[in-house]
Amino acid sequence: MEGQPRVVCSIPNVFSCEWVTDNVLFHTRQDNLQCRSVYAAEFSRESTTRLVYHEKDPRFFVDLYMTRDHRFLTINSNSKTCAEVWLVDCSAPYMPPALVQNRLPGVIYHVEHRNGCLYILTTYGEPADYKLMTAPLNSDVQQWKPIYRVPAESRLLDMEMLEDYCLMFLRQKNELHMDVISLSREAVIGSLKLPAWACALQPESRPEERTSTIDFYLESPVHPPVMFAYSVPDKKLSVEAGYSREESKTCHLVRMNAKSKDGTLVPVTVFYKAESGLRDRPLLVHVYGAYGMDLNMSFKAEKRMLVEDGWILAYCHVR
Repeated sequence: MEGQPRVVCSIPNVFSCEWVTDNVLFHTRQDNLQCRSVYAAEFSRESTTRLVYHEKDPRFFVDLYMTRDHRFLTINSNSKTCAEVWLVDCSAPYMPPALVQNRLPGVIYHVEHRNGCLYILTTYGEPADYKLMTAPLNSDVQQWKPIYRVPAESRLLDMEMLEDYCLMFLRQKNELHMDVISLSREAVIGSLKLPAWACALQPESRPEERTSTIDFYLESPVHPPVMFAYSVPDKKLSVEAGYSREESKTCHLVRMNAKSKDGTLVPVTVFYKAESGLRDRPLLVHVYGAYGMDLNMSFKAEKRMLVEDGWILAYCHVR
């Protein structure tokens, strides 16, 4: 039937993909839990596919990311301990990718772009915690200049680039915070503590580049996702229409520390029903510490039901 969609190409085992132009699709393929090659498929009069990049070291996993301004496609080859990024110029997708920086032992880095400058989230330098650095195109690591460091005793959860700002989402003493960086001034211009009940955060997948407002979801194991918006110029955090603050009070949250056998204080997040209290109630403890991963603190309907039935939920943050 006229007007019906038709299949022009079938690509198996695609793991990540990005449209670089209207007719050129870059993609990776997963084989035996590995992604090591990047291909470019052109859809014009004749469909063609070519190999763009191949990672020889099986310890590294390759994926793709489009910078927020759609100026570059980044080819990211990462292991647990180091990274390497190549840039594909979206205005010249047939040119070979350009290397940002050779791998350095123990150095992880990710790349964004704005107004002809690279913005690099990296563990390079001392201390070996995440920091935001800026550098000209076609520069080496010696020219990277730090403009923000993750505060001590904080953990970086996510970074989002807007037109003139960069937002850093952090976990501080097991609570969620946000730092706002002015890219023109290269300085922190504001910090915000997010609602106390929030345990997990999910930014909008693709915010508009030319905006000064960011949308994101907050949730906890017993609180369903709620959309918030933060306007940087107005320094205002707003919540979606229809949200009731009383809803977040039905399940109480307490943050405490538990002393382990060696004396280390382990943060614990506890949820319980207000009327039930914390005594003589069934307790369910969650703990996970493998591979350096955090506990999953996203919403689960069954967890909320347990609390409403009088259970106590405890999440031990051993990492």
